[in-house]
Amino acid sequence: MFDSIVTDVTKALAALRDDVTGTAAIEYGLLASLIAIASMQALDTLGAAVTDTFDTTRSAMAEGRVETADEPPVAAADEPSTAASRVAG
Repeated sequence: MFDSIVTDVTKALAALRDDVTGTAAIEYGLLASLIAIASMQALDTLGAAVTDTFDTTRSAMAEGRVETADEPPVAAADEPSTAASRVAG
């Protein structure tokens, strides 16, 4: 009687040990959670950069400062010669 119980428990534990049916689902879940964590970190960093940009713009507008870029971009309304000279340097 005792031998059959030990044999049954041993067989059940061996079957449990060899069962790999949920392995892929667990791996996909771990991969999805890793992607989610990386995305949250990237969005947090991007959000901080955007917040800094808006804060700088807000304070510049409140103080009436005009900050210009060193080299203005080529605009569609520029004369062709002006646009060409900006691109040529």
